[in-house]
Amino acid sequence: MTLIKSIFELDTQGGLSDPEDSIYAGFSTLAIVGNLALHSDLDLLLDLLGAELPLVIANAIENLETGFAEEPSEGRSLHGAVHVFEKHFLDDLLL
Repeated sequence: MTLIKSIFELDTQGGLSDPEDSIYAGFSTLAIVGNLALHSDLDLLLDLLGAELPLVIANAIENLETGFAEEPSEGRSLHGAVHVFEKHFLDDLLL
């Protein structure tokens, strides 16, 4: 969970300038959040991030979009992964 906060802080400080970094940061964040949601442990993340949680999730999605736009070949190999995540976890993430 501290990884999520660290990624968010790194990104807000301009530390994700490489498109591949953005893709990995976005997927890492969403994977951890999704795993917590799957196991009904989002409260742990809420305790750490509080009101920032929706911003962190939106930032992760933005990182993916930015990374895929700048590295289209990466996007092709991961095409549909965001949609799969969205289908399985979006309802759990809506606060």
